[in-house]
Parts: sequence; structure tokens; C-alpha cells
Amino acid sequence: MNNIDKKVISDPLTETGIPGVCQIFNWNHHSPSQAVYPDGNFAYRYWVTTQEQRRKFETNSNMHAGIAVGNAIAYRYAQKIFKINPSTKKISPYDQIPCELDIAIQKVQEEFDRYKPSNEKDNLKFHWYKETIPQTISQLEKACELLGVRHNVVAENVLSLHDPRLLLPIIGRSDIEYDLKDFSSIASHVGDHPFGLLEIKTSHDRPSRLKKDGTYSWVSAKVPTAPSRNHLLQVAFYKKCKPDHFVSLVYVVKDDFKIFDKNNCGDLQDENLENYYEQLVTIFKRRERLMMRYAEETNKEKIINELVQDLDPQFDHNFCWSIGSLFLNDAKKLWNNK
Repeated sequence: MNNIDKKVISDPLTETGIPGVCQIFNWNHHSPSQAVYPDGNFAYRYWVTTQEQRRKFETNSNMHAGIAVGNAIAYRYAQKIFKINPSTKKISPYDQIPCELDIAIQKVQEEFDRYKPSNEKDNLKFHWYKETIPQTISQLEKACELLGVRHNVVAENVLSLHDPRLLLPIIGRSDIEYDLKDFSSIASHVGDHPFGLLEIKTSHDRPSRLKKDGTYSWVSAKVPTAPSRNHLLQVAFYKKCKPDHFVSLVYVVKDDFKIFDKNNCGDLQDENLENYYEQLVTIFKRRERLMMRYAEETNKEKIINELVQDLDPQFDHNFCWSIGSLFLNDAKKLWNNK
């Protein structure tokens, strides 16, 4: 839509004009990654718990393996990486000298080694992924070579939009952005796009059955035959922010990868990404309406008690509540009381 302000905000999380009730909850933006959570789970994560508490949510080896793969490709190619400035606690761009693949793999393996598995099953995955992460990174590098990721590469860029239909801005982080000025002349599939944008999704093996020798058999992760809706919602936001960019969505596993773009996937054609963006806005409008019913209320606990009565927590969701038993039990107590 032409009336959307696409300006890049210097520090989008400190923008003024946030409604008072949103400030009570320190809720100052929407994020495409938050849209994957059902409303009940989202409310617990971003309205009930604080940022400090969210940092204590239980994580897992799958998540950290995915971070390792993404970081490796940033170290391998990026001339600039956006990350938290330890002094200001704000996201800032840092210049970086790209390194060889083996050095990038070594760096992320050291980072991955610092993760402490949350339970016995997670520990099993942790040790398996230490072996498969380098293979997965190698597959992703092959995809990057095909996509022409070479020049003026930026990792984890902060993207923001002010949609006039929303009270809060939408803010996200792109995995990889790069210049196609040389590549577009030899690769007809990118057309006349001057830039490229790559969204990366990883999948990892899962343990199956315990064998007689005491080891586990593993089910190898597979690349999907089509992108998931949640990932398309994210990519739609990036395309809205960067309309001149040729957008690619790559799925990578330890022994394979699959690149989706508008040439081989109808969902990634411009008009369909526009439809997914509209779906994203619908989710955010609904959440704002929920919160703004309490625009005149100042008691946070009272608002929470009212909100949860109108939201289904969906405790049987397959991944949303993997936040640790302490917080899961707290959420169940909150909803059971209602």
C-alpha cells in the first residue's frame, strides 16, 4: 500500500506516541516472528511476562543449532552485522571482515558449546548437532553461492514499518541482504532486482528409538515441498520493507537445501506476498483491539485477569509452550483461575 511509511527508524523501540496502556506492558512494537504464536500464548509471552522473565524461558538445542547456522553464514559473508551494543543496549551495525568457511564453522561451534542442554533428551540432541551443524552450514553456503550472496552483504538488519492501520510499528530483522549488481547480469531468474534478501530456515534431525547397543537411531530432517504459512508471513513483511529486493526463502538440513522464490513458488510472487502481509496486519489489529479495550485502565494485574478470559491458551500446541515447566505451570495457574 502506498500510504505506508517505510522509513528506517534510528531506534524504533523508543518511538513516542505509544498508547499509555501499551506502555504499562512495555509493548511498543509488533514483530513478524511473534505472529507465529496463537493469541493466548502471545499474550503470556509479551503481556504477562517481562523481558527479563522471557530471557529465562527454557530454550533447546534445535533453536541454538539454528542460530549457529545463521551466525556462520553471517561470519562467512557479511561486511556488516547488526547486533546489540553492550554499552547502549541498542542494536547497532558493526563492520566485519568476512572469513573462510572453516573459520566461521569453528566460531559458531565454540558459541554452540556454551549452551547448556535443558534435559536428557535435549542433551542427546546437543551432542548430535555438534556433529551435524558443520554439514548444515556447508549446505547453506551452497545455497548462498547459487543466490549470488557476495557483495555488500548485511546480516540481521533492522527493518521497520508504520502502517497507518496500526497503533504500533512493525519491526523485524532480516537474515541476509546483499547487492545483486554483478550477479543479475548472469542470472536471469533475479530479473532487474538490484538487491537480494534471504530468509533462512533450518531443520535438524530428531532421535527415534533406542537401539540394543545403547545408542539412538535418528530421523533425518527433510526440506519441505512448500513454504509454511508462518514463514511466508515473515517474508511478506520483509518484501513490504524492501520492495526492490529479490526475496528468497531457503530451507536447509544437514544433507540438503531448497530455495523458494517467485520463480518456483506462487506464494512468493509479489501479489501473493501482499496478501500475506495483509494477513499479518489482521493479526496485529486484533491484538491491538484486545489491548485497547483497557485504554482507560491503569491496573496491570486487573487487565491481565480480564484479558485471559477472552483468550484460548492452547496448551496442547506442539511448540509454543516449550518455555520450561516453571513458566508453563504459571500460565496454567493463570488460566485455571479463570
